[in-house]
Amino acid sequence: MPRAEETRRGRFVLIALAVTFAVSRALAWQRGVRFDASPLGTFHQYLDPALLRDRPLESLWHLHAQPPLMNAFLAGVMQFEESLRAPIFHAAYLACGLLLCLSVFRLSIRLGAGRWISPLAALLFSLGPAALLRENHLFYAYPVATLLVLAALALFRFLESDRNRDGVLFFAILAAIALMRSLFHPGWMVAVILVLARHPRVGFGRALRLSLIPLLLVGGWYAKTAAMTGQFAGSTWMGMSLAKITVMQGEPEARKNMVRKGELSGFALVPPFRPLPAVRKLLTPLPPTGVPVLDEEFKSTGKANFHHAAYPGVSRAYLADALTVIRRHPLWYARGLRTAWRNSFRASWSGEFLADNRARIPRLDALLQLPHAGKGLLFAGVWFGVLAVTFRRLLRSAGRRRLSDPAEATLLFALGTVAYIAAVGNSLDVGENYRFRFLGEPLFVVLCGLTLRGIIPHIRDRGASPPSPV
Repeated sequence: MPRAEETRRGRFVLIALAVTFAVSRALAWQRGVRFDASPLGTFHQYLDPALLRDRPLESLWHLHAQPPLMNAFLAGVMQFEESLRAPIFHAAYLACGLLLCLSVFRLSIRLGAGRWISPLAALLFSLGPAALLRENHLFYAYPVATLLVLAALALFRFLESDRNRDGVLFFAILAAIALMRSLFHPGWMVAVILVLARHPRVGFGRALRLSLIPLLLVGGWYAKTAAMTGQFAGSTWMGMSLAKITVMQGEPEARKNMVRKGELSGFALVPPFRPLPAVRKLLTPLPPTGVPVLDEEFKSTGKANFHHAAYPGVSRAYLADALTVIRRHPLWYARGLRTAWRNSFRASWSGEFLADNRARIPRLDALLQLPHAGKGLLFAGVWFGVLAVTFRRLLRSAGRRRLSDPAEATLLFALGTVAYIAAVGNSLDVGENYRFRFLGEPLFVVLCGLTLRGIIPHIRDRGASPPSPV
């Protein structure tokens, strides 16, 4: 196909996807689906809305429980009149949804999924229940999923064009992801830099130069948190999360015995993520800091303030208990890992937080009523199968020295990111693991399209081959 005709076709498909997206969202609105901004006042991850409105810079600077970018976005919107906030949130998430739909298509095309599979992949994702419901929920999962696809596109463009500005854009997007979701540790960025440094068109020196400022921004935030709390982390809650998948997997009586023997602290008897009054007797009183976000035990909404200055110490105590359990009772941890991986293959539109909008579309609830075990096993098989096929393709490319190809290198980034999310997310927490998986779901859809593109020729060849003689 001539280049000009290919460009015209690409533009037509983009317009068609945008129109389809707009029509689908209008139909969803007609069915009663509404943007849910209630997490602003209820979710642990978010600062007190009153502080986001009245003391945004001070509160963001002293934030230790989360990377700052999502709360910074919330603080910016909170400066508008109250009547405008929900529409602004909704418009921002709709923009994310449209951008994500078009980006899945463009990434699929660039990685070689073909002109029919690529728009199909974009439509299947953007019209699916996970995208529709999470697009109407004020949480960082949807923006992070969008940024991951944009990062893959920026990487392809950088390796294809060899322009430094595209490389800077790629690393800037990685920094934005790390500053929005603590799952993406600076170590993840460093790993990407080291792998990219082996690319013949990049090299270590160039990779370091292009990534230096984004890496310093992320590292600087982590260093600030370390100076304030003693923890080089994007979130000081890791100990509490790890305790859920380790300590809390043990029987209550077994935990009580370990506490009596002094093997575990008293925190082992209190489920993590509880308001301070639940663990006050286990804490050493802290002097007031004079900073409301660090001093107030409850938000103005009445919800517990998990950004209080006491929680880094609480999390350290849970972390010590979790490490003790991993050493002495690894089967407890194994039990938690099994549950986490099972949870990760639930429908990514599950959960109580999406229930109101899910009820507006009864067929979605009907899908969730399918036997969870069978459905989960089927999806797990597809998930591992697609990743295995992609990994095999990359191994062949490495053997043929083709990983320098922009598509193959970008495919390695996509595969590595999807696997990283699953491995790290399911190793450190148990509960809504399907929510972690959603972060990489758009990239996984792209991998599915590529897998399908690779399978179709084999199916055609088998259908066209003559029958063997009797």
